[in-house]
Amino acid sequence: MTEFNLYYLFINYCIKTIPRYILLISLEKAEICILSQYDNIYFLIMFFKKHTNTLLNVLSDITAVDYPQKKNLGSKSFIIFLVLNIIISYVLKFQLRKLWL
Repeated sequence: MTEFNLYYLFINYCIKTIPRYILLISLEKAEICILSQYDNIYFLIMFFKKHTNTLLNVLSDITAVDYPQKKNLGSKSFIIFLVLNIIISYVLKFQLRKLWL
């Protein structure tokens, strides 16, 4: 089984297990990207930290991104968390956005 097949199996597992916390999940350059709301970050990080197959143990980067050219406030700014598993050597990227009602 190739590496990308394993990624897609993991993505399908996440969609089935925690669908209410994930707005969008994608695979970009061998990096799983999960788009969610700000309120869900603690649950997501703890879920993937304690999950047997992920065991994420290093929060490597927190970045804030703002796109001033976008008019829609819901997609204008993001906070990005990069979380690593140093044993298996892979990265999960959480993109969080504030949904304005």
